[in-house]
Amino acid sequence: SSDVCSSDLVLVPMFAILQILIVLKPKLKDKYGWITVGGLAVAFGATGIASSSGESLALRVGYPGDHAQQGEALVGVVATLFFATAFWMVFTELFDFPIASLRKYVPLVGKGTALAAVAAIVTTLVVGHSGAKAVWEKRITSSKAVAPSTTGKSLTAQEEIGRAHV
Repeated sequence: SSDVCSSDLVLVPMFAILQILIVLKPKLKDKYGWITVGGLAVAFGATGIASSSGESLALRVGYPGDHAQQGEALVGVVATLFFATAFWMVFTELFDFPIASLRKYVPLVGKGTALAAVAAIVTTLVVGHSGAKAVWEKRITSSKAVAPSTTGKSLTAQEEIGRAHV
């Protein structure tokens, strides 16, 4: 469904940016940390649903090429971001990290979530672009499109635009 596809293109970058801000400004974690985890859970679910609906659509309209592979990659990237962020929040907010010798690595996990967030944003942009390209590229051929003409002749879109600017 297009609403699910659109929602993951909004939710993933939105909560990924929020996670980056939380890592850069730790004071934000108290107020927005769990909201971010919840938002990433919803975003992860939306990417899974979008991928599944894309597979169903591909059976009807044909394989969308790179977009399908990139969409599957996005599910993995968002899953990594969600689980790493949830892990980081649990071990920084709910209790002291149980293994003292590993406690020093918890901030490193936070920085890793920021890197995963950047990867999620980039992957989302790539998937969104390839999806739009898969949908619209074959439909829009401006040099061959025929525009209605006020002169009664069939003109290409470029000819009609050129005539309108004279």
